[in-house]
Amino acid sequence: KVHPRLFTLSSSSIDPVMIGPRWPGRRHERLAGGIALQVSEMLDSGRAMFKDLAADFEDRLCTIHKERVEKWEEEIRELRARDAANERTRAILHNAQLQLFHIRE
Repeated sequence: KVHPRLFTLSSSSIDPVMIGPRWPGRRHERLAGGIALQVSEMLDSGRAMFKDLAADFEDRLCTIHKERVEKWEEEIRELRARDAANERTRAILHNAQLQLFHIRE
């Protein structure tokens, strides 16, 4: 026959609470306390791993964003330089066109 057992969460550990008839002997209490301690340690370990993963993810996301912004800024500089060269070329061609029309007249 299985005796009902309830584990309640506290802030950093799990405390076994007996409900119903007592289990015979201290061995079961030590076993339940040991299991509760293991579960508590596993939860703490999981929380720590999650925090580390979240921090790593945030760092990587920030790094990727920074790299992309730097790439976009470089592309913008290149486009501005190309635009300035195109404007100079357009001005030269416009002057040549005006001179050709002036010569024809």
